[in-house]
Amino acid sequence: MTRHNRAYRALLRLYPATFRDDYGEEMARLFGEQLLDARAANGRQAVAGLWARAIADVLETAPRHHIRKERQVPEPIPAGASAVAPPARSASRSGPRLLLGLLPFWVLLFFTLLAPGFTDPLFASPPAIFGLPAGLFVIAAALGLMLAGTWLIQRAESDVGMLLAFVLFTIPALMVIFFGPAVILIVVNLASS
Repeated sequence: MTRHNRAYRALLRLYPATFRDDYGEEMARLFGEQLLDARAANGRQAVAGLWARAIADVLETAPRHHIRKERQVPEPIPAGASAVAPPARSASRSGPRLLLGLLPFWVLLFFTLLAPGFTDPLFASPPAIFGLPAGLFVIAAALGLMLAGTWLIQRAESDVGMLLAFVLFTIPALMVIFFGPAVILIVVNLASS
């Protein structure tokens, strides 16, 4: 199994477990076949195109499958209440919460795909930190905040807890994504003058 296959299997973890159980192996097999075709056809460029399509597909369809997997479960019946037609409540709000937690990723993907000039400073060589482009550290910081926020949003017991996780982690991740390129450009301009 190549690193591409392992990375794609990791990407499939964005789908609900039941969906992965039903379709994950077939999707991984199909990706492996497409990877072989891409390598034979046009090398790196075709592989990059395959990855772009695969990521876009997963990011488009995985949230829908999370929303669909929500099911209705009966409320507990209070003592002395009638057992006829108990009210129902949603067992899981993980789909919308996942979408909310991953908002910085959607924004970064949007700017990378549709406004590439905006994210150029993130991937440019200067300035470097420990020999790596500073943009990699900016992206790592944003994704770290986003993952922490997503984890906390998913596990929040109340709307207040979810809002707190969003404000403390997701919004700062968005700020890093929005202002990271500008800060890098300022540092480059200061260093060159």
